Amino acid sequence: MSYHRPTLAELAAKYKARGYEPFYAWDRYVADTGLKPEVDAKEFYRIYANTTAEIVGPKLPSNWVPTHIDMLWNRRVQITHENGVYYMVWDNGVTGSDPESLHPIDRYAEINNDQRA
Repeated sequence: MSYHRPTLAELAAKYKARGYEPFYAWDRYVADTGLKPEVDAKEFYRIYANTTAEIVGPKLPSNWVPTHIDMLWNRRVQITHENGVYYMVWDNGVTGSDPESLHPIDRYAEINNDQRA
C-alpha cells in the first residue's frame, strides 16, 4: 500500500476549501509537514492567495441538515446535543464537539425552517 503525500498546492486548496484564514492555514501547513515546511511563510501566503479551493466538495453525512449559522465563520452547521456534548458538522465537512460547559451559544444563530431549504 502506497501513501500519497499531499503537495503544497493540494494542502493549500484543502485549507482554502475549509475556509481557513491565511495565518491559520500556514499553521496547519507547518503542522501537517511535521514542522518541516518546504517553503517559508511569505511563499506559502503567495501560493495560498493564488490557489483555488479544492473542488471535491464536502463529505457530509447523508442525514445532514443545517440547524444553525456559525456567526464566526458565516457557515451553516448542524448541531446536535447528546449526553452533555454538542456535536457540530459544518457545511464544508469539518466536524467538532464541545462539552456543554464550554459551548459558545452566542456563536450560533438557530435557523428557522424557512431558511433550511
